[in-house]
Amino acid sequence: SWVGRGGIMQALRRTTGTAASLLRCALQPGAVGASRRAAAPLQMHFVRWMVAKLNKSPSHPVDLALTMLRAQDKAKFDESVDVVFTLNVDPRKADQALRGLAVLPHGTGSKLRVAVFATGAEAEAARAAGATYVGSDDLIDEIKNGLLDFDRCVATPQEMPKLKAVARILGPKGLMPNPKLGTVTNDIKGIFDQLKKGAPYRAEKTGLIHAKIGKVSFEDKMIKENLQAMVNAMVAVRPKGTKEPYIRDVFLSTTMGKSVHLDAAEVSRLAGGSDTVVKPKRRVVGMDPADWNTIDLAKVPSKKLRKYLEARRAAAAMTLAAA
Repeated sequence: SWVGRGGIMQALRRTTGTAASLLRCALQPGAVGASRRAAAPLQMHFVRWMVAKLNKSPSHPVDLALTMLRAQDKAKFDESVDVVFTLNVDPRKADQALRGLAVLPHGTGSKLRVAVFATGAEAEAARAAGATYVGSDDLIDEIKNGLLDFDRCVATPQEMPKLKAVARILGPKGLMPNPKLGTVTNDIKGIFDQLKKGAPYRAEKTGLIHAKIGKVSFEDKMIKENLQAMVNAMVAVRPKGTKEPYIRDVFLSTTMGKSVHLDAAEVSRLAGGSDTVVKPKRRVVGMDPADWNTIDLAKVPSKKLRKYLEARRAAAAMTLAAA
């Protein structure tokens, strides 16, 4: 069976009428109307869909996951594509409190507003690079008066002692310049290039790491390359002494959509075949790729189910084309 016994039982409990109709169609064809018999294959697809939804966190290949994310895109704006890592780390330990900036080949697609604390030549370099705010004591006074209209802060080492006055304002919002992020530097142009393509990350108490890796409008190839860069960044900062598996799970999601669990085997391949990724314990949900072409989408009454089936059909077509 392609699902566990518990998943089947849950699906049958929630779709009792559908399951009963399928049994009657199979055992007593004459007792069921022609229209009901004609709808039996569609109902079976619905039962499989329900089982897949109820099955515990089914995993999906990256291509299928991206197709599913686009299928549930309902927002009127360009949603972000986020990745969530479940790492086997304890952020309470100093050497496992992961925090940094992963440089992505295609950036995150977001426009950054940067405040730079600098004077002299560094201040001029910041203005030339496109900083939103540049200053020293005057900028600190504006922040005290409520100015927080920026996304990142950069400071030269000479200006860091002055930021003690606003540390309690910037710190809780994650805006304080940090050497781990590279935002305490004299190389203003270099850090601006990194910030434009960088995705900051920070391990939460439970070992989760959230990061933005693009927009829904990005091509699949761009998102996959950004995802690969993010996975490689996680592997590169692995603390010593962490137990296997280092990366337990990886999920993709959009701003307004549900998350999709990625297949561990593909995540391991993105990491260059690294054994730091959990071995796949969940079966990848799916049917034979050719079977998806037999579904008559015009007969599907549910708009949500129709979108799901369209996504699966598109992914199946890509699988058949690559075979």
